[in-house]
Amino acid sequence: MPGTPVTGPADGEGPGAPLSVVPMTRRALPARTTELTLAFEVPRGNPDWPTVSVLFDGKPAFERVAPEWAGFDPDEILGRASPLLPVHPWRRVAVYRCSCGIEGCGVIAPLIAAPYEMVTWSDFRDYTGVFVGPTHDPDPDGGREWNVHDARFSGIQYRAEVARASADRSWETPRRATARLVKPLVEDLVLQVGLTSVERVQVWPAHKAEGVEVTLRHRDSPDADPRWETLHITEPTDDPERGAFAIASALRAVAPTDWPHAFGRRAPSQ
Repeated sequence: MPGTPVTGPADGEGPGAPLSVVPMTRRALPARTTELTLAFEVPRGNPDWPTVSVLFDGKPAFERVAPEWAGFDPDEILGRASPLLPVHPWRRVAVYRCSCGIEGCGVIAPLIAAPYEMVTWSDFRDYTGVFVGPTHDPDPDGGREWNVHDARFSGIQYRAEVARASADRSWETPRRATARLVKPLVEDLVLQVGLTSVERVQVWPAHKAEGVEVTLRHRDSPDADPRWETLHITEPTDDPERGAFAIASALRAVAPTDWPHAFGRRAPSQ
């Protein structure tokens, strides 16, 4: 693909390097812009677990190099704080993951940057045992390079597409809507009952069962390793608002010390 060389000062970085995306290399960005499209797919036949696919100019972006791989869940990759939105000066973002659905097995992770009025994806790399979610802090080094051309997008079109996809909840099933509504209720309840060890709450539809799974990540002290407590609450979720209220009420009716006994305890599903 033709490109325009990136120019900069003799020592590589500094005020004269306006389009430098990868600090230690002289990359050539594509001369033409690519149109980004984000679409929703159900790769495993379960509508509760869709993924966000990436298209360049209307064609699957990574089908040639990773035909069975898929994007991340919409709630992980989209939203007001979407990892797809560039930050200064850049960050590496996993946009696809292994076909097994676990990013620790492998990812397609470009550097996303926003030089001038553009957004660029460059230096696509694969990592094993590194990512847990679309981002990693700090940005990882090394990795295996994918044979994927760098992409250059109009900043206006790119940001508009991320905003459009983020606002589209057409993929959300009643079970996913219930889980979304339950999460803030559980977060409030955790504060009310004084569970100060809880640093994160996750809520997902239960796999192959009714209701939801509420996973609490505890950290008992700043130096302690996190521990997970997963609760399975089998309230109906066909009506999201009523289901969320019933699930929160079921938790509220039981002392937190009795939650593992009342709602079961299993290894976290996420």
